[in-house]
Amino acid sequence: MTSYCRCHHHHHHDHDHHDHHDHNHHDQHKKTVIIKNPKSGLVLDGSEYIVKVQNFTKSPGQFWTLECVDHGRFVITNKANGKVLDIEGGAKNLASLITFNRHGGLNQLWYIHNNKTIISAGGNLAIDIFQAKYNPGNRVIAFNTHANENQLFQFQYDPGQFWTLECVDHGRFVITNKANGYGYRGGVKSLANLITFRRHGGLNQLWYINNNNTIVSAGGNLAIDIYHQRFVAGNHIVVYNTHAKEHQLFKFDYENGFQPQQDRGAIIRHVETGLVLDATEFEVKIQQYTGNPTQLWTLEPIGDGRFIIKNRGNSAVLDIEGGANSGAYLITYEQHGGENQQWYIKSDRTIVSAAGDLAVDIHEGNCYPGNFVIAYERHGGPNQQFNVEYQPFPPPPPYQAAAPPYQPGGPQPGFQPGHGVRPQPPTSQQRPAIIRNPGSGLVLDGSQYEVKLQRYTGSPAQLWIMEPLPGGKVIIRNKGNGDALDIQGGADCGANLITYEKHGGINQQWFLNPDNTIVSAAGNLAVDICEGNCYPGNNVIAYDKHGGANQQFHIQYQ
Repeated sequence: MTSYCRCHHHHHHDHDHHDHHDHNHHDQHKKTVIIKNPKSGLVLDGSEYIVKVQNFTKSPGQFWTLECVDHGRFVITNKANGKVLDIEGGAKNLASLITFNRHGGLNQLWYIHNNKTIISAGGNLAIDIFQAKYNPGNRVIAFNTHANENQLFQFQYDPGQFWTLECVDHGRFVITNKANGYGYRGGVKSLANLITFRRHGGLNQLWYINNNNTIVSAGGNLAIDIYHQRFVAGNHIVVYNTHAKEHQLFKFDYENGFQPQQDRGAIIRHVETGLVLDATEFEVKIQQYTGNPTQLWTLEPIGDGRFIIKNRGNSAVLDIEGGANSGAYLITYEQHGGENQQWYIKSDRTIVSAAGDLAVDIHEGNCYPGNFVIAYERHGGPNQQFNVEYQPFPPPPPYQAAAPPYQPGGPQPGFQPGHGVRPQPPTSQQRPAIIRNPGSGLVLDGSQYEVKLQRYTGSPAQLWIMEPLPGGKVIIRNKGNGDALDIQGGADCGANLITYEKHGGINQQWFLNPDNTIVSAAGNLAVDICEGNCYPGNNVIAYDKHGGANQQFHIQYQ
């Protein structure tokens, strides 16, 4: 499994003062970037109130700091003025981007997507170069996401300071420079200089990354060392007999991905979908990332390149139910140290059981939230590809290509502004619909018993069929499981919404109102988001109707 990192020297003396200082310095240095449009080569410049694109001049206004605050959302701060990237006047299409005092509102939070778009958490609006005019000094705006060239931006660091770590076998790593592709190499002689050299796989190019912050050659007990303890820029790096003093201590600041350290929680994320392993139940499942401790895992090395993978939520470990059988469910179970609980983290992104050549896999290859995770013969296909990602986590992938376009505040299919009621979909076709909260862009998902708010993935569990009833009411039936939207236990304020076998009772009857609320026929209870917290994985409830942002839903027919 491969990841990019910076390797920093790590001081231990004067611990209370120096470690704190170094941590802040390194953290800021790692995350300081320029934001560059690849087509034009122009960069975002925050030197003025309105953000513009300019030729790169190394002006402080062209440098930005990324800070992941929660749920994959980032605050982007200008290095020159200390203000953050914001949308002028709110999340409105065509509004100018500005730098403004930090207040933490949705206009100042951003998703950084793998397709190189940067999307506002306040709505599906992307950073955009106005009218696609690649002229220095043109303004930068927020615009409906389309991912054309004027919405594509890269975050650029100095690649010569980044290295790729690849675990090849038995806990040994090849360390490759991201700029020149050469391996970190040292001879098996004390005081030999370290160089980068073409990869050949010899012992001189294999390294152990130890928990005491030393990096030791597989060719002998020689550690990476700062020559003569001279902590000055430009000094040589050598290998020297291991003693673990301060000039042999290094830490890895990761750009993303796997880090073999047991003291940090990690998520195990499916590469293709961005879903993560979740141990909320006895059987391990894949789910949208919510920040729940049951989605955090600790990797404990036990020798020979093997790991125990322990869940932070329940303190049980990843295990194969019933033994090393292909197709068996993965579970979390009390640690006993057997081979069913021992795993290899492979460089091809598979996680393989020490009990046999069985890889962590998604049941039947169906990558939707709530599906089971199993052990299956290793083949390395997409449903066996997982990244181990340490905090702060890289953002998840964007909405899949199949997602319909979303325009906050815009008219939705099937809804005509100005009419007293929403027209119903054609009963003959029973067209499915997405039910989307416009403030967050998240949709209702019926993968589990309780209905959740999730990012759109294209799963049938996120499609709903409106079945008309007399009196303007509808049954809202989930396309994935065939069950109907229901209020658990009756028409109680605060009760969870669930999907339940269709019976047509009043708890399963709903009004689709022109004010974008969905209200139960059993009482004045609206579909609502629990505690108003619009993050993926939160429960959807019935609550006294007030029409606020957490009770607003657009019906988007497919």
